[in-house]
Amino acid sequence: MVIFTQNLKKKKMKYAIFFIGIALFVSCSEEEKSTKVEANKGVIERDTISHQDTLAVELPTLEDTVITEVDYSILVQSPMFFLPEEVVVLQQYFTDSSIIVYDSCQALLADAKTDLEFGNAYLKLLAIRSNLSNQIYSGNYPEEKDGGYYPDYIINDLKPIDEAVFGMQFTCVAECTDFDFTFDLTELKPLVLNTSGDMDDILFQLFDLADGDYGGTADGWHNWFERTWDYGGGSLFGSGMHLEILEKIHELKSKTNMYDELINKYQSYLLMDIQHGIYMRTQAETTVELKNILHLEYLTSEEKAPLQLLLGNWEKGDGSCKNCVDGTYQFGCATGDCNWGG
Repeated sequence: MVIFTQNLKKKKMKYAIFFIGIALFVSCSEEEKSTKVEANKGVIERDTISHQDTLAVELPTLEDTVITEVDYSILVQSPMFFLPEEVVVLQQYFTDSSIIVYDSCQALLADAKTDLEFGNAYLKLLAIRSNLSNQIYSGNYPEEKDGGYYPDYIINDLKPIDEAVFGMQFTCVAECTDFDFTFDLTELKPLVLNTSGDMDDILFQLFDLADGDYGGTADGWHNWFERTWDYGGGSLFGSGMHLEILEKIHELKSKTNMYDELINKYQSYLLMDIQHGIYMRTQAETTVELKNILHLEYLTSEEKAPLQLLLGNWEKGDGSCKNCVDGTYQFGCATGDCNWGG
């Protein structure tokens, strides 16, 4: 037996989890497992689990994932990670088959004992997140329901699930006009600390640098950018953060390729941010970091080409910028009077 101590707010894993032979495209596991929960204590006793079949399955794309419909009734007699009343809540908005996958992802996260097992579970959680999001977006829910406004009433309906899951919270974006999932990395970090191997540790070091406590999807706002209004602001290029994150990405890539799809997105957005045109730091500071990045041997010539052109423009005093807010590069915006594009 392995004792797994949960320090997360969820801490109500309480039912035996049985993985039956259902061939789901992004199924997190097809193995039986049992769980015993000591009431009112954050302690879970689990049998040792073999993940060989799970790890052999081709990882799903992080893009929209199609999940084959299955007969949910065959699982009714099998206790799941979610309590029955939580399943009822989820069924208001999601298909039965996606709930099964979501449920098994949660179990696999809790059971991860190695960095490889955790990584497999995390990537599949990203895939089911995309699937669940698309179900909401395609649901054509009314703007107002029972006195509440979209997406507030959906968030309120799903609030009990926030307490039941690892690392994913229901929230809203775009001035709370649309539904969204936010990854709460503070709930996943304790799981990473309990695994052997360091690949997941390096991944979360990257997340800390790029996203802080929330993120982990490569989308949205990142720590290398300072927002000055709802839809814009200035890059923190010149602070050294971009170089540090690129080095962390390279460190992870040198150990595994399982995260390449995810971290390549981080790298792409980071390199684009270098060319943003509005910089919180001075031109001297941004120039130093840009030269350091251009010396990185692991960046390709294609990745360096626009950065080399950028440096050339700065060095010859060409302040014009085709894609910038006011047509010119702006530096020192942390203390200067800059046009933010509002």
